[in-house]
Amino acid sequence: MKLNAPVIGIDLDDVLWDLLEAWINRYDEITDDNVKPSDIKSWDVSKYINKGSKEMLFYILEQSDFWETVNPRPESQKYLKQLIDDGYDVVIITASHYKTLNHKMSRFFDLFPFIEKEQVIAAHRKQMIDIDLLIDDNPENLRDSSYIKVLFDTPHNEWLNEREIGAIRLSNWEEIYEYIVEKLPVRG
Repeated sequence: MKLNAPVIGIDLDDVLWDLLEAWINRYDEITDDNVKPSDIKSWDVSKYINKGSKEMLFYILEQSDFWETVNPRPESQKYLKQLIDDGYDVVIITASHYKTLNHKMSRFFDLFPFIEKEQVIAAHRKQMIDIDLLIDDNPENLRDSSYIKVLFDTPHNEWLNEREIGAIRLSNWEEIYEYIVEKLPVRG
C-alpha cells in the first residue's frame, strides 16, 4: 500500500482478461451451439445458449484446465504494470464463486506476476471497498457508489447509458490509463 496514492480498483473478468471469450469458446467446443461472445448482450450468459444447460455452462468454470484458456485483454498487463510503476495503489477486485477461485487465481498470478496476493480482494459488494476509482464491466458494481466509475465497454453492457449511473465508458487499456493519469494524478 502506498500512502496518499490514489487507490484504483480493477475488476478481473472481462476487464483484465477475456473470460467471456474463453468461456463461450469452450461451451461451443462441447455443444457446437455456434454462439459467439459478441452475441451475449446482457449479464445472464445462459439466456444466449441453445444447446446444453445452464448447469453445464457454469460447470465449465469449475474445470481447472478451462482457466488455462483465459488470456489477458490487449495491453492490460502493460498498463496495469505502468499504473503500479507510476505509484498508484492498485487492487484487483473479483466477484468469484468459491468453486472457481483457486484455479482462477492460479492462472491470474501466472499472467500477472507483478501483482501481489495482498492486492487481490474477492468481493461481490464492491461498493463496500474504499477505493478512489473502479474499472468494471458490470454496471451493478458501479451503481450507488462514491468512487469514480469507469465502465469497461463490452457487448454485454452496451445496452446501458453509462451517464445514468455517473460512469464514463472506455473501450481499451490505453484509454483507461490516460483517463486515470489525467483524472487522478499521483502527487508527490
